[in-house]
Amino acid sequence: MAPAPRISIGTFPVRLRHVFRHASGEHAQASNVIVMIEDADGLRGWGEGCPRPYVTGETCQSAVTFLKHHGHDLVSEVQDANGLRRWISEHEAMIDSAPASYCALELATLDLFG
Repeated sequence: MAPAPRISIGTFPVRLRHVFRHASGEHAQASNVIVMIEDADGLRGWGEGCPRPYVTGETCQSAVTFLKHHGHDLVSEVQDANGLRRWISEHEAMIDSAPASYCALELATLDLFG
């Protein structure tokens, strides 16, 4: 059995080209989370999530916590798209609680699958 893929998690600021204004506030910068999954063969998948406290209640800090807590489960249990579909159906409530965080993880997983 191959070792479970390795997950790296980071955050980075994104300066917006224009100030973004809406009913909840004004934003000149955003903070995003990035996930890299590397398998035993050295193949990598990358994913990005955009946690927005004013949309989903997520922050970069909560996204990193979510990914550290749940990311290993997904990458160790899922080997293909069908496995990902099953995993999603079994974890809907958890995914719904952190959609931007999960987005980064899912995109990295799909990127790794090719």
